[in-house]
Amino acid sequence: ESGELPLHPEAVEAESLLRDIATRLRPLAADAHVAINMLIAPNLPALHVDPKFIDRVLHNLVDNPIKVPPDDGHVKLWAKPDPENGDKVLVGVTDTGPGIPPQERHRVFEKFQQTSVAGRRAGTGLGLPFCKLAVEAHGGQIWVESEVGKGSTFVMRLQRKVGGGVADAESSFSFDLLATDG
Repeated sequence: ESGELPLHPEAVEAESLLRDIATRLRPLAADAHVAINMLIAPNLPALHVDPKFIDRVLHNLVDNPIKVPPDDGHVKLWAKPDPENGDKVLVGVTDTGPGIPPQERHRVFEKFQQTSVAGRRAGTGLGLPFCKLAVEAHGGQIWVESEVGKGSTFVMRLQRKVGGGVADAESSFSFDLLATDG
């Protein structure tokens, strides 16, 4: 009711988060003829996140390519150490979907925006903005890499251990469904 969503970060294994999402969404993916696979780097340190919110982020990122599947599509959930920052882990979702046109990529994280991809199931345009706010509330970043006709990869950079940053203390973030930017 306050518009604030409290975060309660804890140590969570990336593999368990990804495995849980894959297990829950495989029946929906199978109905859409989309295979879900995982690739987890060995000896990956635990993430320091609120599992409830990162689960919802992952759910959104995996559900989106299931909504616009190519024939015999694939979704890969993956996690690996961030080669640019030893305190971070990269967690991603890569699909073989239609991709996002270059002129639309910059606004995929804006509220009420949807891509012009044909065959897309209607949505609210709030899933990816929620993902962005939730990841940033954890002190992380999220971005998309995409090529039309070849698919997209959404990447999150998340804290891997306690030590200096937003992810150390309980915090909260706001997500006003009715507000528009500008």
